[in-house]
Amino acid sequence: MLAKNVETLKNMNSSTGKYAKWYVRIIDPKIIEYSFRAKGEEIVAKKFQRVLVSKDPSQYMLGLIPFDFKDRHAATKAQQKFLDKSVWELTTPGFDAKSRTEYNGCPLKSVLLLTQPTSVKAVPFTNQTELKYPSQGLEVCWGIKYLMAILNSQSWAGGSGSAKPWEVHGYF
Repeated sequence: MLAKNVETLKNMNSSTGKYAKWYVRIIDPKIIEYSFRAKGEEIVAKKFQRVLVSKDPSQYMLGLIPFDFKDRHAATKAQQKFLDKSVWELTTPGFDAKSRTEYNGCPLKSVLLLTQPTSVKAVPFTNQTELKYPSQGLEVCWGIKYLMAILNSQSWAGGSGSAKPWEVHGYF
């Protein structure tokens, strides 16, 4: 049986983090490489990013282990630790203040740091209730405005150079 202080992801913030816990499943873990200049030197950096989902598959957010000069291999270590579909218990969440919401396609725009101050503990295979709690996948909901913007940005030119008509069918 789950503890009474288990919260939904949409309620994750610094205030609820003082007493609540979350069970999340890791989805699509990956290392992202990028570069930047620091002290006149080009730095090749890596960060580890993944999607976190809890009970409701429509509520998901990004989790991050950022590049750290003190531990340049943190992303690789995280990839070995946070395996796809594994389940984790989170307490005392900390958020990435540098993240930009306009580049975040998740419905929950906060990016959770999986380093201090966030406490992260793997759920053992013996705890079947906690292992079954998070959703197995995501429910991605696109609004009609977003879908139409994607469709309008596509090149629909045929071989003759003329545009092809298209239709959208669905329930609203």
